[in-house]
This record gives sequence, C-alpha cells and structure tokens, in this order.
Amino acid sequence: KRRRWRKRRQRRKRRQRRRWRKRRRWRKRRKRRKRRKRRKRRRWRKRRQRRKMRQRRKRRQSSRRRKRRKSYQAHSDRERESPFRLRATERDDLVSSENHGDMEFRRQVEEPWRKRELPSRKGRWR
Repeated sequence: KRRRWRKRRQRRKRRQRRRWRKRRRWRKRRKRRKRRKRRKRRRWRKRRQRRKMRQRRKRRQSSRRRKRRKSYQAHSDRERESPFRLRATERDDLVSSENHGDMEFRRQVEEPWRKRELPSRKGRWR
C-alpha cells in the first residue's frame, strides 16, 4: 500500500514538473531574484562583521585606557607623601615575615588603587 502511495506522489510531481517546463521564463526570473537576494544577504553579513570588529577594537582600546589610568594613579601616589611611595626593597621590608601570611596587607602595599576605587559595574577592577 505504502509503495503505491509513493508512486502516486512521484507521478504527481512529474506532472507538475512538466507544467513548469512551459513557464521557463518565470523560472529564470525567479532564479535571478534569488541570486540577487543572496548577494544582498552576503553584503549585509560582511557589513555586520565589520561593525562587530570595529566594536571589539574600541572595547580593547578602552580597556587599554583603563590600564593606563591605573598606572597614572600609582604615579600620583608616588609623588604624594604616602606609604605607597616606598621603593621595592623597602616595600619588601614592610611585607616582612610576620606579615607574610596576611595577603590583604600585602595587597594594600602593592596595589594601592585597589583599595581606593570601587569595582566597575561589570565587576572588574577599574
């Protein structure tokens, strides 16, 4: 039974195909339209990719700027009279054996801007 149905369907398809043969002009037009659409779509995709790349580059630059700001902060601290102005050796003396386990203290000495600035909305340190 199933096979018979399949045969019928095939026959119907064949008939429809025969009908379409007369309308070749239409088919050509349809093909052309499809091709044009495809080309447009490709162009859009390229444009979108370019836009994405540009945004990514911008984001990267902004993060670089953030890092630069961080270093400025450290320099300004060094200029003012503050415990963070110490040179590396003195800093190592400060973080001596009794304080060695206290990571929080070490962080205060080594990275002053972390204490002062709040984390940004996204949760990274500015």
